[in-house]
Amino acid sequence: TYATHSHGNFEDLVNNKYGIKVVVLGWGTKWTGFTDKFDAVYKYSKELSDDDIVIFLDGFDVWVNSSLKNAIDKFKEMNSKVVFSKDEELQGHTITKKIFGLCRDDHIVNTGMYIGYAKYIKQLMEDTTNYKCRDDQRIINTLCKKYDYIDVDSEHILFENCENKQQLKESQACFTSIPGGGGGTHMQKFKRTYRGWHEYGQFFMYEAAIVITILLIICMYCRAYKGFCIVLFAGALFYLLVDKSCL
Repeated sequence: TYATHSHGNFEDLVNNKYGIKVVVLGWGTKWTGFTDKFDAVYKYSKELSDDDIVIFLDGFDVWVNSSLKNAIDKFKEMNSKVVFSKDEELQGHTITKKIFGLCRDDHIVNTGMYIGYAKYIKQLMEDTTNYKCRDDQRIINTLCKKYDYIDVDSEHILFENCENKQQLKESQACFTSIPGGGGGTHMQKFKRTYRGWHEYGQFFMYEAAIVITILLIICMYCRAYKGFCIVLFAGALFYLLVDKSCL
């Protein structure tokens, strides 16, 4: 896993009831973005043999529901090289497709849980360094089209990203997660909300430009010059503050 500190479900993950030893990467370092975990996994996987199996689990929102042997046996039965968890399909699936893109078969991969042979994990993680985009899921869904060895666990054999605690309890997957369900204080939740707007606003620049243009025209037509200035300021602020690394 990758975690700079303890938060959310971290303690339950590293002290799981199956006694699986979890290697924690990034502990005590400063978090600078989602791609930090790619860099850490790449450095770690370079020390492994090509046929070693790597299982990556997000640090704050993953539950272990299986023995390590059972998970590895199921992975081998899938006859895959790399398997990513499938992103949960909520009502906003159309929006998430626009943000992250598609891997294949109308599926979005979620980078919070994946498994694969070190040979391919190394290649994949090294390739992520060639992207200036700072969103991990956008990068992997893009790379999915480049490498035919990436599979999506659409049947939830190994991984399942759940919408709520009830779905979490009913899942038969080896590892389950409620993405972003790490809890936290009101300030931490506010920071996550702001971070989401900052990071994902770049994928809606075209739509934002249309809305701002319409509002400016309305303000001019109604001679609401104060409103014109407010909309213009808001538009400029939006452009300046959102991340543009993936454009």
